[in-house]
Parts: sequence; structure tokens; C-alpha cells
Amino acid sequence: MDGDYSAILTPELVAEITTLAGHLNAANARFLALIAELDRRRGWTEWGVKSLAHWLNWKCGISLGAAREKVRVAPGADRVAQGRGRHGRRSAQLLQGAGDDPGRGGGQ
Repeated sequence: MDGDYSAILTPELVAEITTLAGHLNAANARFLALIAELDRRRGWTEWGVKSLAHWLNWKCGISLGAAREKVRVAPGADRVAQGRGRHGRRSAQLLQGAGDDPGRGGGQ
């Protein structure tokens, strides 16, 4: 789905946007879980930087303010990710059907 989107029907466009949003959210959750693990290991100290936020700024190109926020929320996001291990399949099934329910912002 690259290029000119004017020929795409609105329901297809909505489906693509919501699917992509799900992928972005899943990737962000994984990113935060990995940040939490790197912080637990203090793995960023190998590079001699001041903090994990500074490492994220340097290695990932994230602004220092945004990096600090990611470090702040990462432990909580990691706990949520661990909980998904127990409930992940059902949550994924619920999310799959969310776009079909007009009351949940999906549908037409």
C-alpha cells in the first residue's frame, strides 16, 4: 500500500490505518520492555554515557526529554508485557475483532 492512496476505498483505508496503529503499538510495547531490561542490566554503562536516557538519545536519535519519559514508563510497560504472556492470546483475539465493532471506532 505505497504511493497514491486516493483510489483506495475509505473502509480499506480505515482498516489499513487501524492495522498499522496496532503494529506500531505492539512495537512500542516491545521497545519499552527492551529498554526496561537494558536498564535492569545497566547495559548502557558500557558506553560511558551519563544515563540510559542519554544512551537512547545517542544510539536511537530520541530527544533527551522523550528518552527520559521512555525510561520512566518502561518498567510499568514491561510489567504489562509480562502480563500479556498469560493473557496474550485472548487479548490478541479481542484486538483482531475490534475493527469490526462500530461501537469501538471500527467498521464504517
